[in-house]
Amino acid sequence: MSMMRKKLAKVPCPFRSERLAFLDVPFTKLISKVYPKFSQNQKNFVWSGEFTDYYKGVLPRCESTNKRFGVDVDDVYFVLNIKSVHWIALAISIPHQHIEVYDSIIPLSGDNEIAECVRPYAHMLPYLLKSLASPVDQYGLSTDEYTVSRCRRIPQNTQTGDCGIYAMKYIECLALDIDMNVGLSDENISDIRQKFATDMFGEANHFQNL
Repeated sequence: MSMMRKKLAKVPCPFRSERLAFLDVPFTKLISKVYPKFSQNQKNFVWSGEFTDYYKGVLPRCESTNKRFGVDVDDVYFVLNIKSVHWIALAISIPHQHIEVYDSIIPLSGDNEIAECVRPYAHMLPYLLKSLASPVDQYGLSTDEYTVSRCRRIPQNTQTGDCGIYAMKYIECLALDIDMNVGLSDENISDIRQKFATDMFGEANHFQNL
């Protein structure tokens, strides 16, 4: 996701919009850690400084954007590990209060299982935005739980071990606004993995200090 944020900062921006955010696994771990406490008393939940920094775009610090969720950012993307063995991609639309789930092995999990995995984000994000926004930016914000749906007409991973690459590719296609059904397949996944590795190497500027 670091590579995605580096590309987002480029001028001109290669993505369909500059109003995007790409989050890392530490964000999902933070949500998982505090959700039990939040769910007991969401109205009086005290948001930590870490949540404030995510809301303001300060985190992740390696590529801070200083873009606020719901003010400067409309869509949030990240990967989520479920069942400790499988990666899925989440695309969150703040304006539409909706979460779309992109899963490369749909038969692995039922709809209710996916809804349960995603519920902490659907439940917490509206409160996060409402609580941390300025009085002016709070206008019109709702704390209603986000709706969740699964995108089913997407390439599937019939071999094992590539779900993480599929999840990343889903996010890249969404950010670029290109058809993920063209070229994304088990037949091409090895080449896609190598392309990601090459892009990450290039974005890291490994040669600048040689």
